[in-house]
Amino acid sequence: MRKKAEKDIEYVQAYVPDTAALADLVIKARGPERSMAEFARQCNVKAPSTFSRIVNELIDKPLSDKFIYAVAGNAADKQAVTVDKLMRANGKLPKEELAGGKVPTEENNKKLHESQEEKKKLVREIVLQDFFNKGIAVMVYPDLLASWKMPLSKHAIPRYSDFAIHLQGYDPLYWNFIVDFTDMGHVAMKSEGDKTKYLKESMRKHSYLFLRDAWEPETMADFKNTIVFTETKAFKVFNEMIKDIKLNTWISVMYVDTEKKAVVTEVEYGRLWKS
Repeated sequence: MRKKAEKDIEYVQAYVPDTAALADLVIKARGPERSMAEFARQCNVKAPSTFSRIVNELIDKPLSDKFIYAVAGNAADKQAVTVDKLMRANGKLPKEELAGGKVPTEENNKKLHESQEEKKKLVREIVLQDFFNKGIAVMVYPDLLASWKMPLSKHAIPRYSDFAIHLQGYDPLYWNFIVDFTDMGHVAMKSEGDKTKYLKESMRKHSYLFLRDAWEPETMADFKNTIVFTETKAFKVFNEMIKDIKLNTWISVMYVDTEKKAVVTEVEYGRLWKS
């Protein structure tokens, strides 16, 4: 089968742009012989400041397809800078690759929800098997909220619980697990790049947990809360983000490898609250 020409491939937005990768590609596209202003003129871009914002990783939304094709078409090294590389850095993937459910339609949103529910079940099975392998008997609570084991917040702060366990004879009384679905497998990591932007949605969700720790730690006295990542890059970046945080209660971050079906590691933060 003949490979499709780049102009015939339809790209669909799947992720937020990888600003570090875009900056790197634009610098390569400009090459060593041109100024950024000269490159902007050759790309027929009326606002040269756009390139400056890209290079300084200041863009906050995807670039247009027209811009991408202009950069690729005027690149100094057309093998190093292609439409496909630019599109992927811009958070877009070929529509054919998105047949598995990443296109934002109602049907695919349903598929995404179902896949996340399956992942929650798989994580729970892996965690329980880990305890079983260690000879520790546990009681499982699929939903702490429904079973009224979770104290109500005095400030109406939401609590998340994908599943929880009770370890008889161990502290804390209840161990609550929150599964995170961040996928950074597509991100080209660079040491100087700002990787935290890929966890904005996660931090928005988990901020309630940290807020409750600060405002009403007594309501979490009998709990250990664990945020579970199933993608290693996201796990590492999240830990880097919170490594210096001061906590009143017991919170940890766990990495579970769903392919190997194993609990790989857990990083613990804070301490048990004492009245």
